[in-house]
Amino acid sequence: MNSPRRFSPVHEALRQLGGSWQEINGMPALIRGSQDQQTASHLGIADLSFLCRYGVKGTNAAPWLASHGISVPETPNTWGVLPGSGLIARLGMTEFLLEDGLDSSLTLQIRQVCQPPPCPGLPGAAAGFIPGPLWHRCAGIAAANLQS
Repeated sequence: MNSPRRFSPVHEALRQLGGSWQEINGMPALIRGSQDQQTASHLGIADLSFLCRYGVKGTNAAPWLASHGISVPETPNTWGVLPGSGLIARLGMTEFLLEDGLDSSLTLQIRQVCQPPPCPGLPGAAAGFIPGPLWHRCAGIAAANLQS
């Protein structure tokens, strides 16, 4: 069964900006806008919605994640760093959200391990943004990773 094509919640607005697009994790992503040089010097925001996210929940979620080499935050409403890059958020006592960074694909690996799911995925669209001068650097890193 094919999944529907994913789009960023701000895809239409970004499409109007023009620029260079690439497919990242099955999602069209604006890599370089037509006015990046002007904007980067004072303000910028990058759409990182293409980063993969995956949720794991259940009474054995914490030990299961730990058995896969993931350090689990101790208390709810806290976060930690995933191996390589990315984040793990502990949303409650038994619920976790993993989000890959620009240099990782750990959530895809976890998703594959969970097929067929004893671990329910958390479906839905979400936007990820990074503000300030770092946005330009992040877009460049993503493009470089795709080309290597």
